[in-house]
Amino acid sequence: MKKITKQIQLFTLLSAGMMFITVLTAGQSFHGDYQGVFSDQGRYPLNKKHASCAAQVIDAGNNNYVIHLTEKLYTGAGILGRAQGRMKEGSIVFESDGLSGTIEGNKLTGQLSFRDQLLGFELTKTERISPTLGAAPPEDAIILFDGQGFDPWIGDGERPVQWKILNGDEAEVIPVTLGVRPKHDIYTRKKFTDVYLHIEFKLPLMAEATGQQRANSGVIFEEVGEIQILDSYGLEGDFNECGAIYRNSPPKVNMAFPPMSWQTFDIIFSSPSYDKNGNRVGDGKMTVYHNGVRIHHEYPLKRGPAQLAPGEQRFPGSIRLQDHQNTLWFKNIWAVELDGDQPLPGIISQIE
Repeated sequence: MKKITKQIQLFTLLSAGMMFITVLTAGQSFHGDYQGVFSDQGRYPLNKKHASCAAQVIDAGNNNYVIHLTEKLYTGAGILGRAQGRMKEGSIVFESDGLSGTIEGNKLTGQLSFRDQLLGFELTKTERISPTLGAAPPEDAIILFDGQGFDPWIGDGERPVQWKILNGDEAEVIPVTLGVRPKHDIYTRKKFTDVYLHIEFKLPLMAEATGQQRANSGVIFEEVGEIQILDSYGLEGDFNECGAIYRNSPPKVNMAFPPMSWQTFDIIFSSPSYDKNGNRVGDGKMTVYHNGVRIHHEYPLKRGPAQLAPGEQRFPGSIRLQDHQNTLWFKNIWAVELDGDQPLPGIISQIE
């Protein structure tokens, strides 16, 4: 197991009121979340009835998978076992020194060797749903994208936006074609200082890709900070993975859903501040919720202009969505400008 690369290592996540639904069909891939119970109850460390059990299954490409078994889903319970498996004739067989089993349809069954005991388990594939998915914008929200067009946005070099609208409400990033079409980020025409941003995104399954090539994008507050978008399902939650304030702060917990799942960011951003002479006197800051879980709290943002023109005390900037050579999808993007003691949208009180 030491040869498993970091790209397919797994990390236990933390649940915070999100919905779980049973997936009744296997779909196009076995990758994703599974949960159930150990069948061998009442024995240490499972000395209670209905002891829970869970797994994350990552598609590592070329019919290879990595299975990570935990006692509970997303509660930091610790790793009970890891195994590698391979799909053959429509099912996956996995085995390591202490963990073995099969995945067929939407069922994952197997045995865990724990302190000279064999503990059986049976899990069913499930799907997590962010509690802020589909959040309705409040009356004072600025609608940035609802499927009606890209009027609030401008492309690189002041060009019209070249992304596509799909299914009536999704924005598809058209990836870079090297030598044919240049990189094409999009920017809000409106500039913001203090703002609440809600955005939903879906990443493709790029099983053969690794690292920063696996569905890369970002939500960037110009010249101040970036929230990384990446297929980081099951990874450690590093400073350059999904939800990180890119190359500054890793997420407090890796809340990445499997690829091809809709995910959410809810971001509270405050720009740097300046005195009456235009000298910088305060950092920007950012609070971020990923799939309904707070992963950064008022993190200080050190970037931004050192000085503005005399009399300018805040630095307004555009919000940029990044084209990083991968197709992905956004929807339901809206913002609320924050001014003084203005309350946050009600969705925050529901997930805190």
